[in-house]
Amino acid sequence: MNTGNGYYGGLQFNKGTWDAYGGQQYAEYPHQATREQQIAIATKLRDANGGYGAWPHCSRKLGLPQ
Repeated sequence: MNTGNGYYGGLQFNKGTWDAYGGQQYAEYPHQATREQQIAIATKLRDANGGYGAWPHCSRKLGLPQ
């Protein structure tokens, strides 16, 4: 999904984060990658940051570590 808000895909990556965590190996933009590919990059991002701080609204709502 590309809603024009500067974030892409189902997990709403910005382009810089997508590129920094290796998303280019799958697709130029997150919304062009599969669900599984987006999750693979999200897992790298989560592991590198020790939690779900990249998604502050969702992590607070779900009580996940940031």
